[in-house]
Amino acid sequence: MSNENMQWSGRTLGIIPDGNRRWAQMNGKSVTEAYRVASLRTLDAVNYFFDRGLSTIVVYGASLANVESRPRETFDILIDSFTEVYQRDFLDGRCQDVDFSFLGDLNCLSPIQSRKVVELTERPVQRSGKSCIFVLNYSLEWDLNEAIDSLAGEMLDGKMVLGNLPSKRVPQIDCTLRTAGEQRLSNFLMHKQLYSELIWIDKLWPDVNESDFDLITAEFVSRKRTFGA
Repeated sequence: MSNENMQWSGRTLGIIPDGNRRWAQMNGKSVTEAYRVASLRTLDAVNYFFDRGLSTIVVYGASLANVESRPRETFDILIDSFTEVYQRDFLDGRCQDVDFSFLGDLNCLSPIQSRKVVELTERPVQRSGKSCIFVLNYSLEWDLNEAIDSLAGEMLDGKMVLGNLPSKRVPQIDCTLRTAGEQRLSNFLMHKQLYSELIWIDKLWPDVNESDFDLITAEFVSRKRTFGA
């Protein structure tokens, strides 16, 4: 394994796969096709980085603000495209050894979508230590409210609340990638980004390829991480 590959060993990568609807407009494609290609690109990232020693990938599928502000049809296209592609690769294909889970308020899902989510998250997994977390309909406010509700009637302090967040299972993120030229985190697990290296690229997510992943790896390797020292 090369020195660059070793740099991902045991790490956690966050991805904000932005620019999918812009890609559809620029290429004369439907939103359905854009999200299908985006889902395939996410699987490419999962396989690329796990092959290089990464431990956890956290993908920001949609924030609570996205879900509330966009037409329900757009959200349904995202979920349906995602689950169709992921069911193939996680159940029968390249990702059978990856533990897959969701984080966020899943009450937004239809009964059919919920069933597909259960099929993905409760499938047997060849344990490998690889984890992919898909963040959907998430906000820090939701995270905090869930923790506080679980502690109803108790005398609360910060440590208790943090220890009961639904997001507590997410490791601290070592590097976060956002595409499409945007340079913000958009409420993406802010408390898990304390010392994350932030990498912004101009390409739209459906256009990203392995060469870009190589450049991202090289950029991460070049960063001198001090963790506040």
